Amino acid sequence: EIFYVMHHVVFVLFALGVAHTLDNEWRRSTKVGLARSQNFRWFSASLGIYIADRVWANITAHYAVSVKYVAMTEDKTTLVLILKRPSDFNFYCGQHAFIRVTDIDYFWHPFSISSDPMCNE
Repeated sequence: EIFYVMHHVVFVLFALGVAHTLDNEWRRSTKVGLARSQNFRWFSASLGIYIADRVWANITAHYAVSVKYVAMTEDKTTLVLILKRPSDFNFYCGQHAFIRVTDIDYFWHPFSISSDPMCNE
């Protein structure tokens, strides 16, 4: 999963960018040091927003569901997966859900929700 790994390289680049600007000029709070050390402010704000979003998503979005039916289409290009929907799970047309099947691999994959909202599956 090169895509997944490369997106986490951003955190290393954030750390290098911040470390690059936090030098003696910044530590002594000189006018020059404070003026040029903007990376710390911008990176910290965006990193804080990202962390808050990930924490919120992990707290509110986990459901354990049971599989009712699994099949492949005849041309073997589409997986049909029918799950028992939790009673408090609400969705709208066009949304997707991240599903992880640990028997296949340990990564989360997005799946389109293509069920009738009134249906219980």
